[in-house]
Amino acid sequence: MTGITVYPTDGAGAVDVAPVDPDAVIDYIIDWTKWLDGDDIATSSWAIDNATEASSANTLKTDGIHFLLFDKNTGEFKTSFSTSNRNITLDRKNPLSFYSQKYSGVIVSEELPDRITSAPTKIEKEELAEAGEEMSKLKIELAVPFWHDDRILGLVLLEAKASKNAYASEDFKLIEKIRSHASANLYAAIIYARAVAR
Repeated sequence: MTGITVYPTDGAGAVDVAPVDPDAVIDYIIDWTKWLDGDDIATSSWAIDNATEASSANTLKTDGIHFLLFDKNTGEFKTSFSTSNRNITLDRKNPLSFYSQKYSGVIVSEELPDRITSAPTKIEKEELAEAGEEMSKLKIELAVPFWHDDRILGLVLLEAKASKNAYASEDFKLIEKIRSHASANLYAAIIYARAVAR
C-alpha cells in the first residue's frame, strides 16, 4: 500500500506551509492522477496525525466501521470498506437506507427515543422508529450519511465504541469534521472515476 502525504492548501490549491490558527477551517487537496495511472479508487483509509485531534480519534475506536457507497442505478448502499467481516447491503426499501436518503443528519441510536418524540410529523416518527429497529438489528450505534450538495454519496455505519462508553460530543465534532472533508473528496473521486471511465 502506497502512502500519500496530504498538504493543506490556501483554498485556491496552492500549498500553504505557514502556521495556521488551530480553529481555522483548512482545505486539503489530493492529486491522485500520477498515482492512479488510469486505475480507479476502490477503497481508501484515512489517518489523523494531528496531535490536537489525537485524543478524539483515540476515543472513537469502535467494534466496527462500515463504509457503504450509494449506487444510484440500483438505489442500494453497498459495503465498500469494513473493519469487520460483515458485508452490509441496504436496498432502497430498507428503513435505514430510506431515512438516510430523505434526511441528511447523523442518526444516533441512543438519541432515537427523544428524536422520535420530538419529530414534527407522524410519518417522520414512524420512519425514525423503523430506521432505529434496523440499526438495532445491524448492531449499529451511529449512521452517518455523506452528502454533496443535494446528493447522497454514502453512509458510514459505526458499531459500539470499543470502550463500550457512549459516543460523546467530542466524537460528534470529529465525525462532522471528517464528514465535511470526506464528502467533498469522495465526490471528487467519483467525478474523476467517471471521467477516467469515458
